[in-house]
Amino acid sequence: MGDDFSDDDYGDLLVSRPDTLTADLEDGGAKPSKTHDSQYILDHDNDLQDLAEGEAEDPHKGGGGGGGKGKKREADAPAGAPAGAPAGAAPPPQNKGKKAKKQSNEQLLISTGRSITSKGLAAHAAFLNACLISTFPTDKPAPLPHSKFVTSPIQTITTTQNLDAKFLDFLRSTVISPNAGGAKRLKKHRLLSPLCIVISSSAKRSCQVLRNLSPLKTHVAKCFTKNMNADEQAKALRATPSPFAVGSPSRLLKLAQMGALDLGGCEMVLLDCFEDAKGFNVLTLRDTQKDLCTFIREFVVPSEECKIALY
Repeated sequence: MGDDFSDDDYGDLLVSRPDTLTADLEDGGAKPSKTHDSQYILDHDNDLQDLAEGEAEDPHKGGGGGGGKGKKREADAPAGAPAGAPAGAAPPPQNKGKKAKKQSNEQLLISTGRSITSKGLAAHAAFLNACLISTFPTDKPAPLPHSKFVTSPIQTITTTQNLDAKFLDFLRSTVISPNAGGAKRLKKHRLLSPLCIVISSSAKRSCQVLRNLSPLKTHVAKCFTKNMNADEQAKALRATPSPFAVGSPSRLLKLAQMGALDLGGCEMVLLDCFEDAKGFNVLTLRDTQKDLCTFIREFVVPSEECKIALY
């Protein structure tokens, strides 16, 4: 369904049942309903919450009205009594176990973010828009259209286990694809603006991304803490053309605000959605979400040629 969405539909998309969000987007589910609340992505009603918890009644299954194939209840049996029970029979005792707690907006976002990279472009756009709304609820940022995003066929066979092994394959199918000029364009890169910026959740994760890039044998700007201080990194960015920049959200944001990191020639910002042991990624970790969304809003969105990829 991704191609059938208009740009306005992304703004009205609800973060609903985590395991069906992307299926609804890709497999032709019903269009998201409109809401009238100011928080138009994350404010969902009780029915939506019940659906997320699996408590909503399925109208397509038998039982009840609607012409289902379930057994018809005896007309004179009290509500709740087994089929065929005589009139006046008491209904069976009800299980009064504790009702499952409703998931908060934050919990729904975290659940939806797990394995998001293997989903389609429409799901990527919906998820990132939800993150932006969650970060800036009072500002109501305009939803990003799917034309701002890029995906690759390689993502359909990518899992958390082989994400690093497929990293170069992803780059070779996007920013250094044969149509874009291939790896040769890396040697010809003379701009101080990186061709691609990879944003990871931490300095440790950034080091792994550097190892993933090492077979390309090209210069990579290191934009994370525990490497150099911000002033030293700013000096290096202004002096040496680097096809790639790898860093954490806080340091990349600081370097961009200093004017040292230029996105004027950047073609792709790649969000490294590697999940930690608890299932959090760079977009759902509290320590990184605000800086990342601020960087995207202030520097990536205004750059018209710069695309966003979730991998």
